[in-house]
Amino acid sequence: MMHKSQLRVLLAVNLRLLNPQLTDRLRKKGASGPALSKKLMRQFYLNALMFLGIYGLTMLAFDFSKLPGMFTFYVALFILLGVSQSISGIYNVFFAGNDLVEYLPLPFRNQEIFMSKILVVIFNTVPFTIPLLLIFIMTATRAGIFVVLVC
Repeated sequence: MMHKSQLRVLLAVNLRLLNPQLTDRLRKKGASGPALSKKLMRQFYLNALMFLGIYGLTMLAFDFSKLPGMFTFYVALFILLGVSQSISGIYNVFFAGNDLVEYLPLPFRNQEIFMSKILVVIFNTVPFTIPLLLIFIMTATRAGIFVVLVC
């Protein structure tokens, strides 16, 4: 069983690998340790709010139940964004980091290491795919369908 403290440490390490440019920029500004991890996590929240705010306001103008082309466009757009972010995250966390050898002397099991890597990639993808949920909820409510059935 994985301990929460171990998971936090592994997540913090993998967060730094996820977006090397952002991590380097924050380090040049003096962030390190837990402060760096908090700033990197804050970036996920900021991205999610920006995507919901910008695209949410834009999508309010459309009645997707009557505009299937716009519905398809936005669904494809956010799926493409999610896939591109996940590919980028997978590459950075699993391959570019090349850190599996460094974990060998540490008291972590392989499952814990890979679980933390997968979670970080998912965290990276979520802000770009949250508008999909919004599209489906908006389409369902405007079409008169019970929202729980859609999700």
